[in-house]
Amino acid sequence: MSAGQYYQALKSAYMIIKNSNSSQAVVSAGLAPIETSFGDYLAYYQALYSNPDFRQYIDIQGVHLYSDNSLGNLNELDAVRGKVGNVTIWVTEIGFPSSPPPYDENTQANFVKSNWSALRSQAYEIFWYEFKDFLGSPTDKESFFGAVTTNDAPKPSFWVIKGLSPA
Repeated sequence: MSAGQYYQALKSAYMIIKNSNSSQAVVSAGLAPIETSFGDYLAYYQALYSNPDFRQYIDIQGVHLYSDNSLGNLNELDAVRGKVGNVTIWVTEIGFPSSPPPYDENTQANFVKSNWSALRSQAYEIFWYEFKDFLGSPTDKESFFGAVTTNDAPKPSFWVIKGLSPA
């Protein structure tokens, strides 16, 4: 979807949402640095925000962060902020796998701690990507982003997330 097409869809959705509930916030979709269907995600943000009317149809800008460390995620967030300006930002996806090796559950929990600490002052809300692992390939890290296992057993990251304080 082009930036122009997204703008038209967002504008329509915004008017429907606000006519239904004027206090409901409208979050513009987050893009991830690894997203390829939009091309360069920063160029896509720039194209959206170069439209002078775009800002009037959003309340919050979402962003997805998937760097393997908090510094990388902070840098990505800064890069997005450089394109979108003074807009409230939510990290609408962030995650880190707990398997297969070299990933593990303790590294995932440490990722949560370091990223929440680093990003908390930069993003109004932060949402963990997956609550539960899913039955995919045991060699595919995409199957292991959950805070609980496929059997609903909490991982160390679950307890870290549970203990985090709201803003």
